[in-house]
Amino acid sequence: MKRPRHNKLDQFHLSGRVAIKPGEIIVQLVEDSGKQVWALPPGRVIHVDIFKESNRVSTLVYLEQIQTRRRKLERLAAQLGYGAKKQLRHDGIVSQEFGAQLLGAFASLS
Repeated sequence: MKRPRHNKLDQFHLSGRVAIKPGEIIVQLVEDSGKQVWALPPGRVIHVDIFKESNRVSTLVYLEQIQTRRRKLERLAAQLGYGAKKQLRHDGIVSQEFGAQLLGAFASLS
């Protein structure tokens, strides 16, 4: 880890083979039992493991995340401006400009 006092390790599991590479920055959206959607702090991909279990392929992704709290999707989208919620809900790559805004929104919390 680059900054062990400011970052934490996290991992998540995906079914299938995914096109995530080390060095990419990921923001995860999770839904809790109350149907509230949260945006977890951005994390840099450290390592990706792809493994097979019988006929199924799975991917395990390891992240280095900044230590800050998660944000409600609605509040984060309101802070980022018009069209942000749609971009956050979309799986995939976002523009460099939007990515910088997103990182700045989480940096203001720490």
